[in-house]
Amino acid sequence: AFHPDEPRAEVQQFSAAFRQRYNAVPDAASALGYDALNLLATAMRNAHSTMPDSIGAALHALHGWRGVTGPFTFDAAGDVVDKPVMKMVVRRGRFEYLADAGNQRQLALTATAPTAPESARP
Repeated sequence: AFHPDEPRAEVQQFSAAFRQRYNAVPDAASALGYDALNLLATAMRNAHSTMPDSIGAALHALHGWRGVTGPFTFDAAGDVVDKPVMKMVVRRGRFEYLADAGNQRQLALTATAPTAPESARP
């Protein structure tokens, strides 16, 4: 659940830094890898340890840790809970970020509107 055009500050800072360093647009794998590494580092710092059980306990204690792919909270089984759903729409063969506010009607119209084949577009 990541799109480089999402307006959250974390996303914009990550996307700008990624573009500057790699001269490319970050994708979901880049953002998830970034979050995974930072989440693990945060848990190790909070646990003052690199032992798996201590890190696991520190991860369980995190509530709402904010990453570029959204907030992270873990349940008793270690599963991530309450991850937001990312809305996107395909325009001209490209996924575009679709903001929440007032765009339900736009999403419905986009989903039902016929599109010309790529070769027929100007």
